[in-house]
Amino acid sequence: MCWVGSARPRVGAEVASLRYIDVEYGDGVVSIAGVRYASSADDVSIAYLRPTSDRPVVSALPLGLTLAVGEALADAGWPGWGSESGFVFFDRRGSGLSDRGDFAVSLESDVADLGAVVDAVGGGEPIAVRAMWHMGPVAIRYAAENPGRVSHLVLESTAATGLELADIESLRVIRMLIAENWDYYVRAAARVNLQLEGKHARLAERAMREDLSQARLIAQWDAADAYDATAWVELVQAPTLLIQRTSLPEDAGAYGSLQTLAASIPNATLIRAGDVD
Repeated sequence: MCWVGSARPRVGAEVASLRYIDVEYGDGVVSIAGVRYASSADDVSIAYLRPTSDRPVVSALPLGLTLAVGEALADAGWPGWGSESGFVFFDRRGSGLSDRGDFAVSLESDVADLGAVVDAVGGGEPIAVRAMWHMGPVAIRYAAENPGRVSHLVLESTAATGLELADIESLRVIRMLIAENWDYYVRAAARVNLQLEGKHARLAERAMREDLSQARLIAQWDAADAYDATAWVELVQAPTLLIQRTSLPEDAGAYGSLQTLAASIPNATLIRAGDVD
């Protein structure tokens, strides 16, 4: 493993079985339970959370989030982030607990990271895959190219291309903040977007700063804006659930793109957030 910055894994008594990894963040330590590693086709180590359900869903984290930020959300009681959620989150290459080399960011590299985790969790059997926002094109391409690996596809507030998302005003504002005022962006992301307080907000802020640098997040965002999975949309064979959530402005902004996907993916269903249990 290659580590940069001040976030450091600390070997604990259970690390041999990968039950947890302690990571030091300045004056604090967070224990991330159930961390395992998958190796991508191009030999990059990708950290993911051990499945806690017999029906796991491999879930690509949105830009700016890492496993440690997810730990803060879970500890704060956010639904869908605890061990009972069934979601298998992972850190993309260059961030968090995954290999932290200076990797080029591309649609192909993100597909490779997703594929590594799907193979490790599914063991060759098809499993469900979930993605939202900028990770939608990644999941679409992977599902189209690997129909035997994906049993179901869940796409939330996303599009076939990054360009469609780049047109959403709220996402443009976030991208501008990342480049022009990194400190303000980190505080706002933790305390306003994620609505965290106290120790949970402080942990999320430290994780955002140290798990994913400003330069790395800009590189990921700019690359994702150019992602285009249009050629793979009609090739998706897995039953696909498209979800429009309404908690953030960017969710509503993606609705038109979701409608286009629903009309193009052969076996797709589009629902609104209020229809989700």
